[in-house]
Amino acid sequence: MARILVAGGYITRIQILESARRVFASAIGREIVRRGHVLLGGCRTGLDATVAAAAAEAAKGHHMDPRRCIKSWVTTTTTPSHSVGEIIRSRMGDWLTNASIFVG
Repeated sequence: MARILVAGGYITRIQILESARRVFASAIGREIVRRGHVLLGGCRTGLDATVAAAAAEAAKGHHMDPRRCIKSWVTTTTTPSHSVGEIIRSRMGDWLTNASIFVG
């Protein structure tokens, strides 16, 4: 069993691209769980919500507890974009203020 991170977001005003991205994001979430892996992700964007919802649906379809196979992080100052799986609150209020720790 692997832990697979899906992160990012999507913003588009072109309907066909938005639909295609949503279908692709859902497929990623379903397949991660269907193959027995743990989905790691954020809990901040529409992408996060789409992937997690599909993963939760797959988990329930395979009689699995979504809290065991979906782990999502959100800052203390952000409203979560979804409520499926385990939602973990970061101790940091804003991840961007500490971006310098990731740059050499």
